[in-house]
Amino acid sequence: KTPFSHGKHGMDKGRALESIAASFGTSAKRAVYVGNGASDAAAMKASGLGVAITPSAPEAEAAAQEKIDSLSELLLVL
Repeated sequence: KTPFSHGKHGMDKGRALESIAASFGTSAKRAVYVGNGASDAAAMKASGLGVAITPSAPEAEAAAQEKIDSLSELLLVL
């Protein structure tokens, strides 16, 4: 855990993604999450598709289902 991966009251980006999705009446599993830091790993796991963009922290790469080198590659993944 880093100071940025688990904030006040045990919140992390994964829980934030779940909360945002719920506010739209859907599930985080219907979301695509793109990130590259250790703090993004929880959201990648919570999402339906976690994408690590390089350079990535090892935690992000381990949590991601896909790895890309640029955002333009995201269109190929989707």
